[in-house]
Amino acid sequence: MSPKNLKNPKAVKAAFAKVLNDFNEEELLEMEALAIGHAYLSEAQRIMDERGMLKKDLAEKMNVSPSFLTQLFRGDRPVSDYHKAQLARIFNIQWELRAVPSAKPHAKARGMGPSTRPASMAAEPAAKYGRSGTGGKRAGGGKA
Repeated sequence: MSPKNLKNPKAVKAAFAKVLNDFNEEELLEMEALAIGHAYLSEAQRIMDERGMLKKDLAEKMNVSPSFLTQLFRGDRPVSDYHKAQLARIFNIQWELRAVPSAKPHAKARGMGPSTRPASMAAEPAAKYGRSGTGGKRAGGGKA
């Protein structure tokens, strides 16, 4: 985009739309996975607030460093099923899951059709964590 186009709101909006929607299917799935994990952490934060629990206390109960827990809550690391199970035990809760129709269309086949995503979702490259999400190690450095 040339500097003179910066004064044209339509050109700026189009340029941002192109940048924000220029993700392949693998990257979109990785972002959706991070968003799903964040939903669990939002619930965990709500429970922590209700109980007056600090993140450093939760990190200790999960046997991870406070730094690692901060990375989970920031979305820098994916939330694994193991973490979800830990949270359920620590808070003495049971996660409830149900399927509902999606509010956004998904491509029917891998890499086919347009994909949409909320512009507010931050993107991290899928290769950053690999397919397993933790490089074969459990949170906090323990072996899988």
